[in-house]
Amino acid sequence: MEIRLSVFAWIPFAFMVMTVFFMTVLGGCTYTPQKTVMYEPMKRHQSQVKDETPPKIFVFSPKVEAGRGIAVFPAGSNTTIRGSVVDAGHVTDFRIDGERVALSRDGSFSHTIKVRLAKNRFNLMAVDDANNIAQREIIINGTMLTYPPPPSATQYYNQQQSYAVVRPDPFQTPQQPQPHFKPRLFVLSVGVSNYKDAKLNLGYAAADATSLARALQNQTRRIFKKVEVHVLTNERATRTNILNAMSSFLGQAVSTDVVVIFVAGHGIKKEDTGSFFFLPHLANEDNLLDQGLSWYAFEEAINSLKQRVRNIVLILDTCHSGAMKIAMRGIKAGQDLSRSFARKGFYTLAAAYPNEGAMERKDWGHGAFTYAILEGLKGKADVNSDRQVDVIELFHYVEARVAGLTDGRQHPHFHMGGSSLPLAALP
Repeated sequence: MEIRLSVFAWIPFAFMVMTVFFMTVLGGCTYTPQKTVMYEPMKRHQSQVKDETPPKIFVFSPKVEAGRGIAVFPAGSNTTIRGSVVDAGHVTDFRIDGERVALSRDGSFSHTIKVRLAKNRFNLMAVDDANNIAQREIIINGTMLTYPPPPSATQYYNQQQSYAVVRPDPFQTPQQPQPHFKPRLFVLSVGVSNYKDAKLNLGYAAADATSLARALQNQTRRIFKKVEVHVLTNERATRTNILNAMSSFLGQAVSTDVVVIFVAGHGIKKEDTGSFFFLPHLANEDNLLDQGLSWYAFEEAINSLKQRVRNIVLILDTCHSGAMKIAMRGIKAGQDLSRSFARKGFYTLAAAYPNEGAMERKDWGHGAFTYAILEGLKGKADVNSDRQVDVIELFHYVEARVAGLTDGRQHPHFHMGGSSLPLAALP
């Protein structure tokens, strides 16, 4: 059976072929089915940002004066810088004036400094792990006198006198005013220029001890009711005599009295034991343990005295390292023996730092240290012109004067364990 298609049956097929032809050849494009694109949220670009923020340094104390950024403290005193360092990262280094200071876990710090006369500048620097650096400066003014101004000698020693104050009965006849109280002054002055071992001899240690005792003895009836002086020089300055004088002579002092102890000679440290010694007249390398005055024994005598006497002034010229050029095995010369007395109740003045020599000169007739002390007691240390010289004025004057006399090669230093203490009144 033969099937034949009608001409009309081919018309839809022809139409479809022509449509595809025109779209391909004439239109230049083909039909492409569109895909459905689902929405995807944009991902945030994660890149590392460099830390360029330096640490922040906060100082809580000392408190500074408003608007000036300056704190004020008595010169010679110690104060503590406290604060904290904050940083987004990690602080790797923190220093105050170049000295590394440890930070606690919360970034806080505490560092004790010594305040010197005039303006003290302290630089604080912090560095974090990104090498960002922060710096801050603290200025502390070291004042010559404490505030309020110190009392006069009469006021000071009247305050020191230990007696009960009873409020008077207003209906009774007023009593006569009490006379002004004057304490006694006890001076023990020790100086060794001539040693049994002549290689240890010094130039002016004995003369220094004698002159200082004489200068203080002149204060009788000015500030002090009476001045008692005991001088031990050269052959008389033995270990036994020094300890006996501290127990018997100074043992006469009571709570209201003032004691001044002056020691000039060699101060040394025995390296194998770490013990400190002052060298009396008979002492040398071979008999140091027998004839040397151990600083432990000296401290014990001072501490016993301190149980009874309120005001003790120690003036120590034990840094004569310049003369210690002989070979003394196991001994280190020029030691600063004053540090053990840096506590309350003691006024300590030392001639030089351990690495410095105490200088002497013929035209001075003394060591530079005693020369400056004698000048100060005669009136050159009377900074506030009240016609008297107290411990604070004297110590500051000596510190500056000796540095000037020696062209910066010797620097006295001091420890203040109390308030101003009058020592001399000018005629």
